[in-house]
Amino acid sequence: MDGGGKADTVQSPTSDWWQRMLAGDLPPPVVTPVDREVYTAHPDETAPVLPHACCIDPRKDQGDVPPLDPLPQTVIMGIIDDGLAFANARFLKPGPNGQYQTRMAAFWNQDATCGNTRVGSGSADGYTLPFGHDWTEAEINTSLFTYPDGAFPDPDFAYRNSEMSRAVARALTHGTHVMDLATGYDCDDTRANDLGEVPADMALRRPIVAVQLARHATQNASGAFMAPFVTHAMAYILDRAVRLQPADGDRVPVVLNFSYGIYASALRGRAALEEWIDDAVKAMWKDHGIPVWVVLPSGNSHMDRTHGEQQVSATQAEVPAHPLIVRHQPENKAPTVVEFWWPERTTSSETYGLEGVKGVKGGLNAKQRRQVIESLSALPSPLRLELRPPQARDWIELPPDPVNFFHGVPLTDGDRTVAMTYHEALVSFGRKTMDKDSREISVQLKLTLVLAPSVFEQALDAAGFAQTDATLPAGNWEVRLWNEDTAAPETVTVRCQRNDTPFGFRPYGRQSRLEDPRYRAVRPDGRADQADSDDAWVLRRGTLSAISSGAHTIRVGSVRASNLDRREIAENHTIAASVFSGAGDPANPFDGVDIAAVSELSAALPGVLGASTHSGARMRLSGTSAAAPQVARWIAQELAQPGISPLRDALVAEAANSTASYFKDSYTPERSGARVLLGPGAR
Repeated sequence: MDGGGKADTVQSPTSDWWQRMLAGDLPPPVVTPVDREVYTAHPDETAPVLPHACCIDPRKDQGDVPPLDPLPQTVIMGIIDDGLAFANARFLKPGPNGQYQTRMAAFWNQDATCGNTRVGSGSADGYTLPFGHDWTEAEINTSLFTYPDGAFPDPDFAYRNSEMSRAVARALTHGTHVMDLATGYDCDDTRANDLGEVPADMALRRPIVAVQLARHATQNASGAFMAPFVTHAMAYILDRAVRLQPADGDRVPVVLNFSYGIYASALRGRAALEEWIDDAVKAMWKDHGIPVWVVLPSGNSHMDRTHGEQQVSATQAEVPAHPLIVRHQPENKAPTVVEFWWPERTTSSETYGLEGVKGVKGGLNAKQRRQVIESLSALPSPLRLELRPPQARDWIELPPDPVNFFHGVPLTDGDRTVAMTYHEALVSFGRKTMDKDSREISVQLKLTLVLAPSVFEQALDAAGFAQTDATLPAGNWEVRLWNEDTAAPETVTVRCQRNDTPFGFRPYGRQSRLEDPRYRAVRPDGRADQADSDDAWVLRRGTLSAISSGAHTIRVGSVRASNLDRREIAENHTIAASVFSGAGDPANPFDGVDIAAVSELSAALPGVLGASTHSGARMRLSGTSAAAPQVARWIAQELAQPGISPLRDALVAEAANSTASYFKDSYTPERSGARVLLGPGAR
């Protein structure tokens, strides 16, 4: 096996087992971004698009979404997910002639055959649909809904003609369950539920704009392809929200739920997706007066051993006190991705040759961002990594020679690429110093290690994804790191990226993890140990979803209902939070849970009830993905009002001061936030 020292560097962490086809850069927000406190120069992010879905000649939006004639307290519900059974009765409302019609004001299937030939009316200015096909409420009612058996539409016909049959083929789908918890109603039920909602009334006051996320974005649990698809989806929802606003009167608020999460990033609100969401929320409020609440789960990785802090040496010769070990799982068809984050430092822009980058009032534009990346890519990275395979005696150094930032070094075995390291320097510019000739910048160095799967499987997609058989042995891979630019040891944050198999997909990946013999998984009494060990470098704190640390996103944890009752006994110290629910890091102001909801009833009855694919059936799902939409429903009922800015502090204060019976006290604020919500599904 070649150590890769003499191999040519490459411009991106692409290999023959991780192919990417362009879907385009991150879209510009639907409105002009407002000033940020910090602007970060990120590389462009791309993703694969199904050939039939890609719009070679993207059509301009036709402006054919008519404004609402809203009732009081109307809130637009935005849903981004996979497996959205939009023809389920929970998402219908009464229509003419005794037939039920859709509550979808707009629906976009990102994997459908491109709909750029659709004829519309109105202005040609607006959001450009880059791939897939969308339908307005009128189009769903007239072209997708048929009524062969009475008052309810034929769901199979609707899914077949919207190319959703595969996405909703299972009895239970993630998206349908989540959408029901967020905004599902029986439009014939006139009884108030536990939140005080009257379902028959709410069905008329909760129009939905939903996006069926591309399957590539969901199936790749690492989030490698997430940002382009999700930002396009959010831009679509926000654009439709602007168009749906009534000509006169108060602005209609938006509550957007996105129940996805990943494990590895800086968790400082500076991921490209997080910054984009923050910009869009602020811009919608400033330019249109529309409050937009974005709700995300806190993540399910609390016990997955995917986060740690390791003190690494400044030179190769120094041996760390505790070995840094990555467990590469057997029968794992997905790559193992581990990110190493060095501490953020403030320095002069001249240190990295960026004194010539001049900011503008709106921040870094695309040209300036590329200028920063190109300047950094000419500088050598001081980061070094050595890798020792399972049962091996010798170390493999990657690379022995200097490699520039934003370059990757492959580890090859013959003609196969079996691993790669990728070096980055993420530079952030402060808003107040953006226009100064000499200014300080924040720099955080990052090194990513990618290991090929332990089992090879040819992709099932088109021939464009043809791959070379490349695998690495499963087992404990030992890593040694150092930074040649420092004179003293540093504490490096280690994050093992998510690579398991998402719900609804056939078995593919198995979650890799960090290994530490001092990590205690269970207590002497056999219960799960949910506290960190003082001498372990693998940690439970700091395990929030890596896309939920933005300034304007609501983070929702999960709680087990039976533990809430036990906590009312003074001498009982059972942790109410669900075992899997991620924990914030008290030392990181960006890392914390705002509120929690019940997503499991007891150890014997996990999950909460939500709609199955077909009408009338209900099943249980657990996880913070099931907690987040319950909070989204509560926000729409209590907080999403015209003229109220969508601030996290306002939500925390409202929950903390509420005397409603559906709130319980939170005993672990780092995991369950200010209060615990008992939503209508918590039964």
